[in-house]
Amino acid sequence: MENQIRTGALPLIMGNYASNFGINLFMYGSSAYTDGKNITIPRLNFNNDEEMDMAFGYVAHECGHVRYSDFKRLSVILSMVLKLWKVCLMLLRIPV
Repeated sequence: MENQIRTGALPLIMGNYASNFGINLFMYGSSAYTDGKNITIPRLNFNNDEEMDMAFGYVAHECGHVRYSDFKRLSVILSMVLKLWKVCLMLLRIPV
């Protein structure tokens, strides 16, 4: 009975935690990530204590990204790195 209560409450608790940061929580797939507005964590077995702890950890970790990451700046930096990478690849193909 205790496990059923814990299992049923866990998604609500994690969703409430995420909503305190103004973000949505989704549970599906096999990896955890965020886009700054939504958090996706893998669907885990909430009957397993270790996987339950992992679920809380995923949500807390991704909320940290949402709270402390500058997604616009990261996007600009990533774009610059990709452009530089393309230029390097092009230079490698130029015969000397």
